[in-house]
Parts: sequence; structure tokens; C-alpha cells
Amino acid sequence: MQLIIYGCGRFAAYAAYVFQLDSPYQPIAHCIEQKYLTKAKADYPIIPLEELQQSYPPTTTALFIAVGNIKERKRLFLYFKEKGYTLASYCSSKADFWPNLQLGENVFVGEGSVLQPFTQLADNCILFGARLGHHCQIQAHSLLSGSTLAGNVVVGQCSFLGLQSAVQQNIQIGQYNIIGMGAIITQNTPDYAIYQAPPSQKRNLHSSKLKGFL
Repeated sequence: MQLIIYGCGRFAAYAAYVFQLDSPYQPIAHCIEQKYLTKAKADYPIIPLEELQQSYPPTTTALFIAVGNIKERKRLFLYFKEKGYTLASYCSSKADFWPNLQLGENVFVGEGSVLQPFTQLADNCILFGARLGHHCQIQAHSLLSGSTLAGNVVVGQCSFLGLQSAVQQNIQIGQYNIIGMGAIITQNTPDYAIYQAPPSQKRNLHSSKLKGFL
């Protein structure tokens, strides 16, 4: 089936590439709002969003929203659903998952992700190299980048989990959470919470002074 990629950034280029080589969809164009066209660049033709329905109606074309920003991705998901478009999902052949994996619409599971049995990913979720234990549930519009979840974790909608963050088993992450890079979660979190790990400290020592380093 023909596929339109919404967006013209690096994620959109990445999505178009893997959809072409590793899915039944065939990317044919990008789309973006008219006001952004002057700065947009892509390997495929770029269609103004305002002209999309006339050029590629929902009955002939699927669509994937390649936007990392959670608020914008949710807005666009609701917009395209209202217009009647089928929103494509992608699960990399280079990811590790089981046959009972449940995917919603506009879900992206990148290479290197590991998903144990009974995992559920709701609509509009993105996983970049994430590791999910059994019975994990990721609610709509969330993004996990290099995160590790133990078994039976629920991540609330519109949440972000950053690189090397980790969540203990049987934990519920609230809605609209930001779990920063390297943060470790060992108890349930409330909605709209932000967690961050202590930043690394620069030592008052020149690397050339380390024996054998230089």
C-alpha cells in the first residue's frame, strides 16, 4: 500500500527508509503544513498538508506521523483520524518480539527493541531501542528511547522515558510523565511528574595526566 510520511526531519527520513525496506508499505511522499515548505527537504516529493486530501484521499493512501514531539504527534494523530486516514504501524524485523504483541495505530518499534510476551503498545507510541518485560502496557502517544522496563509495568499516556532509564516490575507510571536519562523508578509515579538522575560531574583533572591514557 502507498504511504505518506508526515514530517521532513531526521525521524521522517529514517521512517521512510525502514518502511521502504522492511514493511509492506511503499513510501511515495512526505507532507507538511504549507507554512513550513520553504525550509523542508526530503528524498520524496513534499505535499502541502492542506492539499493532501485532494491529491491522496484516505481510501487510497495510508499515513505515518514521524514526529517525536508528543504534543504535536497527538494533535496530528487526532487530526488524521478525523479525516479518515489509515495510520500505519511499523515493527522492525531487527527487533525481538513474540507473536502475541499487540500494536495500535501509528506505532513505531525500532531495531534493537526487545519486547517480551503479552506486551501491548497503544496508538501513536514510539520505541527506539527499548526493552520491555512481559505484560508491559504502554498507553497512547508515549515515547520510549533506550529505556528498560521490568515485567508488568504500565506507562501512562503521553509519557516520555529517556536513555538508560529503568523501571522496576509492577510499577505504574503516571500520565504525562518525563523520566529523564538514567533515572531509576522503583515506585508508582503520579501524573505530570518529572524525574531525573544526578548529572555526571566533571573532575578537576586533565585526561593527559592519566597514566597510559595519552
